[in-house]
Amino acid sequence: METKIIGKSEVKIFTDVEELFIPRYSKFNKYMVLNEEVGHNFNDVETHFSKMYALINNPAKLKIQIDNFRQLIYSIDNGQNFINMAYACLIHSIDGVECNDLTPTGLSETLEKLKMVQAKSVKKKSTLFQKKLISNLLSLIPESLKTRVN
Repeated sequence: METKIIGKSEVKIFTDVEELFIPRYSKFNKYMVLNEEVGHNFNDVETHFSKMYALINNPAKLKIQIDNFRQLIYSIDNGQNFINMAYACLIHSIDGVECNDLTPTGLSETLEKLKMVQAKSVKKKSTLFQKKLISNLLSLIPESLKTRVN
């Protein structure tokens, strides 16, 4: 766990997958998968169109891609950002107050407490933590299975 000063707040952030309890890890993972599959901003619209064109002859997979596209539009319209929600899952405490509410509302409140932080800073930190967590996860996979993962 690391302690960072973000804005004027002291923030403790989980930095190792082994520090996360299963519910927190599951929520983090959920939001990272949603970001990967659905996206979170208008830059992801073109990606969805490219995937839909590629799946034009596969109706079952095309339907899934269309559903993901709908979710992207809904998320953008409602101001949801899956990267930020994943980042909020990694926040242990802010100024000594633990952040244990992992509901969407609770995670949004955690982000609201950090609203003075620049979006660029959050994205950079969440990407760094994501890479570190993925590296830690990969270290837990037996060598015989790693070729199947990559």
